[in-house]
Amino acid sequence: SYNVMASLMVVGSITFLNVLYLIMNFLFDKGINKFHFFHAGEWYSTNYQFFSYYWIDLMIGFFILGISSLIAVLVRRLGVLNFLILLVGISIIITLTSITGYNSTIFGWILENNVLMTFTILGIVGMLLQSLTFPMMKNAPLKMKSRA
Repeated sequence: SYNVMASLMVVGSITFLNVLYLIMNFLFDKGINKFHFFHAGEWYSTNYQFFSYYWIDLMIGFFILGISSLIAVLVRRLGVLNFLILLVGISIIITLTSITGYNSTIFGWILENNVLMTFTILGIVGMLLQSLTFPMMKNAPLKMKSRA
């Protein structure tokens, strides 16, 4: 039920924000509004397209939901200290891959690939991370791990 409620909250908030963005864009086109908001959908098309912008926002929302849920579960299961040690280890690996130039290959693929596909992959990764949280918390203790 948590996954359903979290997904509904993402869909609801993204829908509300995109309706507001649609109104602000309409007012900008009519000359009533003088400022323009940046939207990640502008990497796909500079002309405002509601459904593609909405899809990109949904995928970003699901990615953020998955990452934040996984971080919360890892902190709960591992404890703060062990989680921070894991985070430093992952950061070192990311740093080493960027020094060796491997990340430029990944970023080059992202820039050459379809932007909608890239955001869709991010959204699917977020959904997978969100679905991983249930088995991790299934038999978790109610209290966080102590140092003793």
